[in-house]
Amino acid sequence: APEGLKEAIITGGLAPIDEGCTADEVYRATYERAAARSERFYQKYPQHVDTIREIVRMLDMEPQKLPGGGTLTARRFLQLGLCLGSGSGFEHMHYLLEDPWLRTSDPAGGRRFSYRFLKAVEDEMSYETNPLYAIAHESIYCSGAGASRWSAQRIMQEKKEFDYKEKLRDPKGKIFFTAEHIFDWMYEDYLHLQGLRPVAALLASKQEWTKLYDKEKLNACKVPTAAAVYYDDMYVERALSEQTAQEIGCLAGATPIKTWITNEYQHSAIRDDGYRVLDVLLGMLRGNKQIPS
Repeated sequence: APEGLKEAIITGGLAPIDEGCTADEVYRATYERAAARSERFYQKYPQHVDTIREIVRMLDMEPQKLPGGGTLTARRFLQLGLCLGSGSGFEHMHYLLEDPWLRTSDPAGGRRFSYRFLKAVEDEMSYETNPLYAIAHESIYCSGAGASRWSAQRIMQEKKEFDYKEKLRDPKGKIFFTAEHIFDWMYEDYLHLQGLRPVAALLASKQEWTKLYDKEKLNACKVPTAAAVYYDDMYVERALSEQTAQEIGCLAGATPIKTWITNEYQHSAIRDDGYRVLDVLLGMLRGNKQIPS
């Protein structure tokens, strides 16, 4: 109930509030962001174009067993793109890729992945320690009627630039990472998700959901609200955030939401520079910051 709030701040963009399942719309946008972030990563670290091609080629030929169980496939490796949406994500990825190979004195031994690299990749993804992230992620876009039907997986089929096999056939093809996208094959590749596959399948096919948002109340909202929207956010699409912002407090007598749209930060801003983010948003609420100007 909005009347229970004095004021509100939102620090990571705004979700779509339309009824039905908006997952397809969200993922079409976030795949575009993931492609753009992949390109920018390669611009900053061009040496990794070949590194990633070689890693993907090797994993496509021979998936690797991970230290804690499960399988590192090419598709699972490309999920590391999730880290590119944070402020330090490019550097983090760069350090991970600096030396993935096992050092050997055998000149005929060929390249093999080091234990250190395999363990680092395994530890990077938190789906097995936080399984609700995988199971419930697409359902957060389901409101009222409509199933997600493995939305990220379906929409990826529209995005030929994410076909790593095709990119491998092109000697100069840049392989793009995925981002905050959930796939049904994760319940094969991740050992500790395998037992949850039936549950994940049920949620992906579920048609009837409780409505997540009361649009009438949001339209009439009188609670002073300030929201940070990140221009290049890889997880929460800016255009969809702006669309939602236009609907909050839009009726006569209501209090329109104030948005701070900035390209200074990524989605991780509250973690990277929390003092400034909160200072700006609280200043907007209390009239100390003239944003929007």
